Amino acid sequence: MPGMKVGVDLRTVKEGMTGVGQYTWRLTRALLKSRSDHEVHVFLGKRGVGPWLEQARDLGARAWTWTLSTESHPWCDLWEQTVLPLWLEYRGFDLFLSGTFLLPWWSRKVRRVFVVHDMIAFLFPETMPNGFAAYSRWCTRWSSKRSDRIIVNSLNTMRDLERFVPETKGKTVLVYAGLEDRDVISWKEGLDSDGTGNDFMREPFFLSVGTDPRKNLSFLVEVYLEARQSCPDLPKLVLVGGETKESGKIREQLRRRSAQEYVEFVGYLSARQLAEAYARAYLFLFPSLYEGFGYPPLEAMKARTPVITSNRGSMAEVVADAGLLLDPRDRSGWRESMVRLWLDREYRESWVVRGMRRAGEFSTERTCRMILDALEGWR
Repeated sequence: MPGMKVGVDLRTVKEGMTGVGQYTWRLTRALLKSRSDHEVHVFLGKRGVGPWLEQARDLGARAWTWTLSTESHPWCDLWEQTVLPLWLEYRGFDLFLSGTFLLPWWSRKVRRVFVVHDMIAFLFPETMPNGFAAYSRWCTRWSSKRSDRIIVNSLNTMRDLERFVPETKGKTVLVYAGLEDRDVISWKEGLDSDGTGNDFMREPFFLSVGTDPRKNLSFLVEVYLEARQSCPDLPKLVLVGGETKESGKIREQLRRRSAQEYVEFVGYLSARQLAEAYARAYLFLFPSLYEGFGYPPLEAMKARTPVITSNRGSMAEVVADAGLLLDPRDRSGWRESMVRLWLDREYRESWVVRGMRRAGEFSTERTCRMILDALEGWR
């Protein structure tokens, strides 16, 4: 049977993109590299998309750029419910795939699929800007009801979605995220450099990524400082992410304890810098209270860095027995695990091996196979 004409909304793919953009891009790359007979079109924004625009075209996609971003409300919302469905039908698309909850809620001919990455708006609305949590919940519910199929990135997300939006039962398809071989190559190249572009990489360090309240960094800093009391030679703790209310609280916490020299905020890092940080870190710490999927622990394991992470959300599902899974309130457990991984090199190496094995299971080949199975169910 002939392939389908598939349109993929990549407007979350841009410079400085979050995990949503990364997931959507990797999903699209897997589809483009699959050598299927589907005709794939990708839709990107106007700004900061040069590298991805070129890569998509090199992989055989027809690439379009759209003026309205996913953040340009309400004009983006109006356009998606009026102009976009008509344009897709006029162009003869069979399927439209959105990497977010933003998609047309009606169409006479075009099947519509969207990705649910997490349920933060339902479970942790206080961590989102005022009003945006309510908007996210509303859009997720309506898109779930009007879509033809829903892709979720973990069983944990699927269960939460079906709990809050029961109409999704029978519509959801599990597609785990994957990491690309090209990312592994960049990490190996990072190890060959001297790290002079980032002073914090010159000495051993512990690493954590993300600074919003859900990442539970105040807890992490507290237990790290407690661990230093029993083991004063622990490496510096490096925190990656933008300035937030949470990071401000932590800075004040460090100032009160005269401990600024032990914890360093390095802000946002480029993709290459972050890849190198993962590869050079002695230990990756991720006590998040909730993740829909949880890229950072997986990326750290792929980079041969052992992981201590929370046992909540999807982390236990993704990490399994390849990392130390601890309750994100267990002070003694986190404190003792940090110290042991620092002092016992053989113990640390055992977790490196486990992590590499587990991360290898999350390949783009598997992602591609799952995507094609979901799409070709309509053939």
